Amino acid sequence: MERHVRINGIEIPYNVSHRRVRYPRLEFTKGNLLVVLPKSFSDESELLEKHSSWIYRKYVLIRQSLENAGERTLSERTDAEFRALVESLVREYAGELDVTVSTIRYRTMRSKWGSCSSDRNLTFNTRLKFLPARLIEYVVFHEVAHIVQMRHNSRFWKIVHTRWDNHKKYESDLQAYWFLIQGNAGG
Repeated sequence: MERHVRINGIEIPYNVSHRRVRYPRLEFTKGNLLVVLPKSFSDESELLEKHSSWIYRKYVLIRQSLENAGERTLSERTDAEFRALVESLVREYAGELDVTVSTIRYRTMRSKWGSCSSDRNLTFNTRLKFLPARLIEYVVFHEVAHIVQMRHNSRFWKIVHTRWDNHKKYESDLQAYWFLIQGNAGG
């Protein structure tokens, strides 16, 4: 049953799921707030109040991203074209940043566009193939930059800024495409 919490004058819908978990948590799944509670937990109001600022910020960001998603279209690119593009970009950016990449992997990811392990393995979400080339370029550079600096700290963002001075716009575009693809992929 859908419930609502009022934060900063906005009615935010949410659902509650009681599970075998030790601690309560909040998550936004496909743009909807889900309150996950231990089976013995009966009232979520204190949890919602404690995290109301985070809930509000996340809800507003998601609503904006959903609106922006409606203005975009998905690219049609084969798996082979996508992989060739990514591998070419990885070679270019690894050379530019003077780093070595161990392996490149592809898989459908549920919550991110790519990842970089401490062993210098790069994994890219196969759904990236639907994005415009410029956003793929951004994600690939972002992941290669993690070989230099693993954390999203000021040093990392300085590296990203060397090529993309408007990286916040790219991050916003990626969020919009995330919701567009989720809607088209059914998950």
